[in-house]
Amino acid sequence: MYSVNVIGKNSILMANRTLPVFSMNSIINELKSLNIGILQISAVRAVPVAIDGGYEERAQFDLFVSQSTIVKEQLNAVNSVEIQLNVEQ
Repeated sequence: MYSVNVIGKNSILMANRTLPVFSMNSIINELKSLNIGILQISAVRAVPVAIDGGYEERAQFDLFVSQSTIVKEQLNAVNSVEIQLNVEQ
C-alpha cells in the first residue's frame, strides 16, 4: 500500500483529478514493465492540519499494488550446521 498525499490550496480538487491518471494505458504499461499492478485505489480523504490559528488543506488517497519480485541470484541453502559446545567450570 502506498499513500499519496497532496498538500496545499485546492489539494482535494487536485487529488480527485489525479486519480484518473492511474487508469491511463501509458501508466498501466509502465507499471507492468516494472512488474507492478494496481489492485485498488481508495477514495480521496480530506486530512487538514491546524497550523498557526488556521489550517492547511491536505488530501490523501491510497494505492494498493501487487509487485512481482524475481530473485536472479543463486541462493545456497544451508542443509546442516555443526555446533561445538565447550563448557568450562
